[in-house]
Amino acid sequence: MDFSKDIEKQKTVMGYPSMTRHEYISHQQTIPSSYNISNSLHHPPSYTMPSYNYPDNNSYNVNYSRKYISLQDQIRDSTNGNSASFGRYITTMMLILVIGMIVFSLVIWAIFGADKPGFHVESLQVPTGLVITSTSMLGNWQVNVSMKNPNDDLDIKVNEGKVAILYETNVVAENNVEPFTLAAHSSVFLFYNLKTMPGTFLDKGILSQANQERNDGVLKFALQINMGFVYTFETESKRDRIRVYCNDVKVQFGHGPKDKGESIKTESIDCVVNSIWNI
Repeated sequence: MDFSKDIEKQKTVMGYPSMTRHEYISHQQTIPSSYNISNSLHHPPSYTMPSYNYPDNNSYNVNYSRKYISLQDQIRDSTNGNSASFGRYITTMMLILVIGMIVFSLVIWAIFGADKPGFHVESLQVPTGLVITSTSMLGNWQVNVSMKNPNDDLDIKVNEGKVAILYETNVVAENNVEPFTLAAHSSVFLFYNLKTMPGTFLDKGILSQANQERNDGVLKFALQINMGFVYTFETESKRDRIRVYCNDVKVQFGHGPKDKGESIKTESIDCVVNSIWNI
């Protein structure tokens, strides 16, 4: 009894395809001659992704260039900014300080670097003659002195002073200096009338020498000026006190005791100026 045939019939009846027919169809399918089996084994056919209509990336307004800044970087940037601002502040303050120091130095230089005034004896006269006694020297001296302020920016305000006539370091006559103001870079003539002060006594040796020179016709006197004044520059000022020495002022007399005396014109008498103190 052939059960295989019955099974095939049964499969056919139940709807299963027959294996014999399937094998027949499989044998009927042939491989194309143009297909290279060796190539298909080593190089499988390329595969192309299907194209889908996704939206363009540029259509989204997303700022991908904006970077994430960490807290540490933010602190460092803030510190750098503060340091830069502080540096600019320090630089500005230093610049202001330097300018202030320059201006202050100019003011100090203008005041404390002031040039002392200059003095020159223009003339010295003894109009009533000179009388030499056993105890004193009597006379009337008239002095003409020029004073020059060499400073370009400083005025000189004279407060007080003394002017004196000396013979061999002995004061024989003196007078006061009246207050006045001498403008910057200007000159003034100072006229003084000095008389022998009562109670002036000189050594006999000094009087004998003066009497001998008087007979020879020429006596040498000295002019001394003590002067206190203030240099002024706008709101700044500096006090100073000077002593002026004008030595060897030669005065020529006539032969008589009443003949006047007059300084020799050819003699140029420049004076020495020394500071006593300054503040």
